[in-house]
Amino acid sequence: PAAVAIVALSLVHELSVTSVSITYIACGLIANLPYLAGLRGSRPWRFVKPVAFAGFAFGIRSWLSTVAQTGNVQLDQVLMAGLVSSRQLGLYALAVTLSSISSSLIGATSIALFPRVALGDSLLAARACRLVFLLIVLFDVGVAIASPFVVPLVFGRAFDGAIAMLFVLLGASAFGPPTAVLGAALTAAGNPAVTARAQLLGLVVTVPALVVVLPLAGGIGAAWVTLVAYGVVFTVILAGATKTF
Repeated sequence: PAAVAIVALSLVHELSVTSVSITYIACGLIANLPYLAGLRGSRPWRFVKPVAFAGFAFGIRSWLSTVAQTGNVQLDQVLMAGLVSSRQLGLYALAVTLSSISSSLIGATSIALFPRVALGDSLLAARACRLVFLLIVLFDVGVAIASPFVVPLVFGRAFDGAIAMLFVLLGASAFGPPTAVLGAALTAAGNPAVTARAQLLGLVVTVPALVVVLPLAGGIGAAWVTLVAYGVVFTVILAGATKTF
């Protein structure tokens, strides 16, 4: 729905930060409406202090992981807005969008793991991680081969500078879905702290590196920082998953 609404806003020349923000908030609320129907059959409700405390402790670790992950994904473009030219930011935004196509196609795998891993099927996490990594690499190789032809054809020669950034970011994107799969498996196993530590470490790497690299190397520098940070996050999560399972 959000994608359709944004295209429609663009066609009627009403696309802005405000309209897109309202669209995403509205779509998020609508997506949660079916849960309200399920709540009707869950009464009577009662407060159980040990369950509430356990849920809060678990939730705060999972929330920290989500916040840090969002920072790792979006912070580079936020910092670039003040440290590089608008052209560099535009090229980088295009490269990020193209490199994330494969992640969006495979990302739903992590959600499907939750019930199985929570019931004790830890081997599924390892198999899913290997399969997702193989698929993402094959997909990214295809994107890398096609991009020197597709980018100029679709966006014009003015965007040729995004291709080099895209090559580096495709390497970074290879770590994304496997990281999401193992992070979901760790959360389902009751250990979201590993994912939170990994994502926070990624931020520790990303922020100072971007501040130093962006004025010197622009978008291509940001792409290399992203590759290193994603590799660090995946390594930490992989080590935690190995220990947990």
